[in-house]
Amino acid sequence: SPTTESGNLSQSYIAANISVSATNFETVTIYLYNTSGLYNHSNSSSPEYYVLFNNLPDGTYYLNATTTNTFGVENSVETVTIALDTVAPTLEINGPVDNYNSSLIDINFTFIATESSMANCSLYSDEEGYVAYLLRDSNNSISSGETTILNMSSLNERTYNWYITCIDITGNSNTSSTRQFIVDYSAPSITVSSPVANSSAGSVVYIYTEITDSLTSIGQASYTIYNGSNLLSSGSLNSSNNWDSVWNSSAYGEVEMNLTLVITANDTVGNLATSNVSFYLDNVNPVIQLVRPPELLTYYNSNF
Repeated sequence: SPTTESGNLSQSYIAANISVSATNFETVTIYLYNTSGLYNHSNSSSPEYYVLFNNLPDGTYYLNATTTNTFGVENSVETVTIALDTVAPTLEINGPVDNYNSSLIDINFTFIATESSMANCSLYSDEEGYVAYLLRDSNNSISSGETTILNMSSLNERTYNWYITCIDITGNSNTSSTRQFIVDYSAPSITVSSPVANSSAGSVVYIYTEITDSLTSIGQASYTIYNGSNLLSSGSLNSSNNWDSVWNSSAYGEVEMNLTLVITANDTVGNLATSNVSFYLDNVNPVIQLVRPPELLTYYNSNF
């Protein structure tokens, strides 16, 4: 095996392969230093000498060799600097949380990567029509232990899967778990089936609606009933009642008036929708007039 060259390596060994061509050769000594001083050394009287320093902890090492001839003359080779790093970067994802819902088309991804020799951190996500995840953003100047922000922009409405990978200069890598988020910037859909627009209703008004959202859930829904600008009634709608309700208007007595029902709903990311229906409230009882027979008329048993 050849002598390990200078550089950053993801391994736990350093090899030295020495071939000496000199008159009156006597010995060769191979030295391995780290930042604290001499770490190990080995010598031989053979001009062809191979040494493998194994099970080395991560760190920076300096490798050189010195030959000596029978006259005591020494000759040293150029020192080789080698950085060993077998530990992958640590990666802490701060946001967004898994199953995050957003109405924004630009989303920031924050994380902390810790590594003494960081090379790159990259953000990947799936894309419709592609099997592999696509690179979305990258940073080649990561500061170890500090918050870093990557970004995805111009997002469409759909569910996304994403992860972050960090690589150090020796090739050790760490990839986060795959997370998911939903982009939804469309308002919920509201359909009012009762009261029917421009219809008449009696004292009990049945409010039947269908409220849906294609990507996220309905957060809140409510109804209000107006006569012009006067608020007559309001209340909440909930999924347990299928977003339906009932309004008893008998408290207003025998009245006839034009009303407007307003349904309001928002999804869990705040997109708001409203739907208005105008209808006529008729709480006046019918008037019955007896035409025949006339009042106080006396009839006798007779044939007509």
